[in-house]
Amino acid sequence: MTFLGYSEWLTGTSYLQRPIILRPLVGLVFGDLSAGIIMGATLELAMVGAVSVGAYNPPDLIAGTVLGVSLAIQSHATAAAVLTLGIPVATIMLAMNTALGQPLMLILIHRIDKNAAVANTRALTRNMLLAGVQNWCGIIFTPLAFYFGSNPMGDCEDSYHLYFLLALRLYQDWGYFTEYDCFADQMRQLHPNLLRFCEEFEPWGDEIARQYYQESLTMIVGSGMLWG
Repeated sequence: MTFLGYSEWLTGTSYLQRPIILRPLVGLVFGDLSAGIIMGATLELAMVGAVSVGAYNPPDLIAGTVLGVSLAIQSHATAAAVLTLGIPVATIMLAMNTALGQPLMLILIHRIDKNAAVANTRALTRNMLLAGVQNWCGIIFTPLAFYFGSNPMGDCEDSYHLYFLLALRLYQDWGYFTEYDCFADQMRQLHPNLLRFCEEFEPWGDEIARQYYQESLTMIVGSGMLWG
């Protein structure tokens, strides 16, 4: 699906990369077309102004769409989770494509000029096609991010965990977060501690359920995406 989205530049301006079109296709692949349509429409509203005009490059909607929807559907999350995950992914991938993809495209463009000068049409066609794949970072890293950011339990939050580890490690390398090693060591205990908290809460939760299960109105209040 990622490669299909980036094929927008091979098939003309078909708007295939827009979330409202690509996300239902991702939902169809994951067997939940309805969720794909809802999530696609939600992100389309948030990114409706993300259109390339002149030298402006909008966030990478394809990477944000494919990765956000696939992780959200797998973890049975809501459209809010897609926005939380998709927009940062799109922004990060834009930076990677600009830093790594654009220089490669410029190198190939100079080769195309040399191919044209000697009338080497075969090499010219090959280099033109390769230069068009300037978003190769998204093609490579989006599947990898899904592979390492998903798990059989479907915990979308684990992908946030990985992004924090990656981003904060970069901050450490740049000299902004010197406590990274301590942070990473503490994160090793995150899942065991969460499991322990759940196990310790079970008797308390069972008591609460027995006491209030017949009440006419029950409100469960949490934080972030858990509010209700």
